[in-house]
Amino acid sequence: MKEKSILQWTKGKSGITLIALVITIIVLLILAGVALNTLFGENGIIIQSQKAKDQTQKAEANESVYIEVMGSYDENGKINLDKLNENLKNNIADITFNGSEISETNKIKNLPATVKVNGYEVVIKGTVAESATNDGIDAKEISKEPDKYYGAIVKGYECENSAGVENWKIFYADENNIYLIAADYIHKDYCPGSANQSIYENDTPYKLSMQNVIKDYKGSEDIKESKIQSLNKSYFDYLKANGNQQSTNDNMKAVAYMLDTEVWSVYKGEKAEYAIGGPTLEMLFNSYNQKYKTNNKYQARVIDKKGYELSYDGGTNWNTKIDNNTYSLNNR
Repeated sequence: MKEKSILQWTKGKSGITLIALVITIIVLLILAGVALNTLFGENGIIIQSQKAKDQTQKAEANESVYIEVMGSYDENGKINLDKLNENLKNNIADITFNGSEISETNKIKNLPATVKVNGYEVVIKGTVAESATNDGIDAKEISKEPDKYYGAIVKGYECENSAGVENWKIFYADENNIYLIAADYIHKDYCPGSANQSIYENDTPYKLSMQNVIKDYKGSEDIKESKIQSLNKSYFDYLKANGNQQSTNDNMKAVAYMLDTEVWSVYKGEKAEYAIGGPTLEMLFNSYNQKYKTNNKYQARVIDKKGYELSYDGGTNWNTKIDNNTYSLNNR
């Protein structure tokens, strides 16, 4: 079976290129329970006014809890739960926990914990209190309605290379994580090279050769972090189940480059944990199937250390291409 990948061999040339989505950047935001700021377009004046009032009241609720949390630390720098319960009960008038007033029989015993102040939820974590606001959308809510939110433009995300990306969109989400992707292709001027090599243009400023940068990578053994391996979970599960064998072919070197968080850190804003060069095959299929409710129409299965076989009909037929397209999505 010929080895193909999401990174297509350039027709008539040596080297590996990224086509179409080549330099589209994906950013992983660890934002469970923390709202994204302002997801969609502007609202009317009355709605904006009510929202501003609501946000102010929520901020006041959060601040009142925060003050009591900060006054509950012991000499070891940890929150004393008895002191915390006492402070919240005595100093905040409209606070409830588990739907009732804080008391000896209804008190916070573990953190994190959620209280309500004047009807607004406030999450108390191990060190600080953060508001679980409702004016934005968190990862868990997005994962429940992917067809509604995937593709939505998110405002307010900035990074070092923001000039190269006009808009960011929601690409994928699970209960804990939100993944953003650049709304358009990335120009060569904003595409980072590897440690010792640089990307160069191939036909257009948006179709770039990876022939040089993969020289800096050994292959799958360069993808060491568990959080990055989890983006290609079934592939790395296969490696571990079969003696942790490594793949060192050029296509896997290209994948290692795309998953190099140090290289793509120029797209890591303050709200992101890290950035990578593009979605993995597993993320791509999950996003598409959820967005269009395909009943898991597109599937990938690991067949060896080189990569995947693909199915576009729910697992009835398997091949190295999707829908008989010229370009393979086989992540090898």
